[in-house]
Amino acid sequence: MSIDSQFKGLDMEELIGKPLKAKDDAKIMFDQMITEYIQEVEFEKQKEIRNDQFDYTKENENPDETIINKDINIDAPLRTIVLIPHLQINPNYVEFDMEIKESQSDENS
Repeated sequence: MSIDSQFKGLDMEELIGKPLKAKDDAKIMFDQMITEYIQEVEFEKQKEIRNDQFDYTKENENPDETIINKDINIDAPLRTIVLIPHLQINPNYVEFDMEIKESQSDENS
């Protein structure tokens, strides 16, 4: 059996192309999910940026060493508080190893 005939049954699209396409499809799907997540979390129905309000008390020390408490109200965009999931896919790298189990020589060629 010649070496050429041993490779004829291998479909390179199946072996190499499909894993690369699956990676690209997964990235596209994830990007769409993140877009939907951002729109749901960050924006109100009127497409206005969603804010969150919270209060805290800040202690200030005067030069005479007395402490004054100051109440502070913060109205911050939710996007600055909530982490947005992300996915990083490394550059394409496909390693393909093949082992030839059988070969024979042809004296005529």
